[in-house]
Amino acid sequence: MNQLIIAYHAAARGEIRLSPELVDYRLFAPERVNCWPAGTGRAMADWLRSRGIEPRWMELPPGKRATEVDTE
Repeated sequence: MNQLIIAYHAAARGEIRLSPELVDYRLFAPERVNCWPAGTGRAMADWLRSRGIEPRWMELPPGKRATEVDTE
């Protein structure tokens, strides 16, 4: 699979309003985030490091790759 992921951080304030494409959201303190070991998780890890926070990585089941794991 070929993908291009563009990740960015935007400072914002106010009420969160979801578009029809999104069902839910969750807010986490940055130091409590567990990064997914692929794609957007790596972008999150870069952002955490830029804030002086060492990223924590999700533990995958033995023998599984990041693309093979259901996170729900």
